[in-house]
Amino acid sequence: MTEISSSRTRFGLFHKLVCFGIGMVIVTGILASIVFHSHASKMMRAELIMRGRVLADTLARNSRKGVETGNVFRTLNTLAHSVAMEKDVVLVRILDARGAVLAEAGNGAADLDVAQVVSPIVSNAEIISASRGPSAEGQPRVVGNVRLSLSLADFRAKIRRATYFAHVLMAVMIVFGLATASAFSRHLTRPIEAMAEASVRIGRGEYGVVVPVFAADELGALASDFNNMSRNLYETSGCLEELVENMLDIVIVVRTDGTIRRVNRVVSAILGYTPGDLAGKHADLLFADAEANPFRGKAMEQLLREGALRNADVRFTSNEGRVIPANFSAFLAMDEDGRPYAIVGTAKVAEAAL
Repeated sequence: MTEISSSRTRFGLFHKLVCFGIGMVIVTGILASIVFHSHASKMMRAELIMRGRVLADTLARNSRKGVETGNVFRTLNTLAHSVAMEKDVVLVRILDARGAVLAEAGNGAADLDVAQVVSPIVSNAEIISASRGPSAEGQPRVVGNVRLSLSLADFRAKIRRATYFAHVLMAVMIVFGLATASAFSRHLTRPIEAMAEASVRIGRGEYGVVVPVFAADELGALASDFNNMSRNLYETSGCLEELVENMLDIVIVVRTDGTIRRVNRVVSAILGYTPGDLAGKHADLLFADAEANPFRGKAMEQLLREGALRNADVRFTSNEGRVIPANFSAFLAMDEDGRPYAIVGTAKVAEAAL
């Protein structure tokens, strides 16, 4: 008995599993990148707006008196310039209730990609922000508002860095997924490919081929059952070969498709063919014509249907072209599952024909 290992390189189950695994990793990575980019963008923008809201609310509280006096003492200019020095603030405007600009600082024209934050200035110093409703003391009188323009350039740069990080992470996931999918696919397909190759060899008559048992799982159990089947076939074929060789009549063993698996020594002695001349050839080679061939036509149909053929008159043709009549019988050889795997035919040649 021999042991084999698989060496197939065609695009089979292994490659399909690897491609499926990589596809899943890529799809998951793309979806994760989209979700990451979306959440990162929202969080960073919310953080920028929140910081601008705090600056605007603080400036609105400090600007109340200056707005009520019409910025006579120029205190609003100093306040506006101090806020304009903060990070990402490109323009600060303090307006009265009529919309007239009382103070302005920064250069908004230098950066058009901005976010606007507005905070009202109320007469009783109770600032109403977007996150709070009116004060408990009653509706205050709005005397002006603060408007901040926040540059989004740093925000865009952070998003680009986050996107780059997401792409790097996705590339790492793909490499890791490729390695994992390859290892997992190899674990699954190696025993299957070995059994497929062993089946081909058994089909050629190489009984006793066994495959390695890679793991104690379902695939390992399947490989063990396959080896048991192969050993049983090996033992059965050994008995069959001994029977064939010791018979005094012509013995021909063919597959169910009519190709010759083996013949005994009597075939060589009477018909002049060697086993090497006949192995793998169709049984037509041994008979004088198609009608005389019991492995074709109605005789073959009867044999497959009833499992046996008895006392059929046939005409063999020797290697030298001589026609030899004989009385032929055959039966189906079954495996453990009751499936036919060979036809064993015997022929008795009359002494007068020799």
